[in-house]
Amino acid sequence: GRVLRSSGSPEAARPFFERAVALAQAAGEDQFAVDARHMVALVEPDPARRVSLMLDDLDFAAASADPDARKWRGTLWNNIGMAFHEMGDLDDALEAFETAAGFWEEDDPKRVLVAHWMVAWTLRLQGRLAEALATQEVLERAHQDAGTPGAYVQEELGELHLALAIGPDAEDHRRLARGHFARAHALLQEDLAGDPDRLARMKRLADGGEDN
Repeated sequence: GRVLRSSGSPEAARPFFERAVALAQAAGEDQFAVDARHMVALVEPDPARRVSLMLDDLDFAAASADPDARKWRGTLWNNIGMAFHEMGDLDDALEAFETAAGFWEEDDPKRVLVAHWMVAWTLRLQGRLAEALATQEVLERAHQDAGTPGAYVQEELGELHLALAIGPDAEDHRRLARGHFARAHALLQEDLAGDPDRLARMKRLADGGEDN
């Protein structure tokens, strides 16, 4: 199922995921059942239906006695947030990402930085630039302390300073944006190899060009 989905055939993948759900639940393997159930939801093309399926998956995970099944709650809420984004519902997306952050803090601390990035990303798209900037700056320091690159944090900081480049402090924000985009461009060559337009935009903005 995963091979088919990754190869661009989600509908062909669906029966394999559904079979995995049936097998895992029959065996009492809730951890694997939640995994397979969330894959069934991910191949659903309608984001509203996807949210409904993931809410059912959350009920299943919450009711399980298996702690590894319950640890899926953060991932499920994150996926719900992405579905709301797809629908253009940023308010519900933000609430879902904040809920995901709470579960990941409890169940999977390694993913907390990702959860807070998702929150800050949504805040930027809502136009709440000061809040988004404060969160991304905290994440930048956390990555520095951990010795991790934080490439997507650099990209978001670039976007935020670009959006803030108005008024008397505009040139300071443009300068900061150029630095963040340059670092993001250098760090994301491999991750974004399949998205040359995004990389080209980063390079243009890092060099002081205009956003198109």
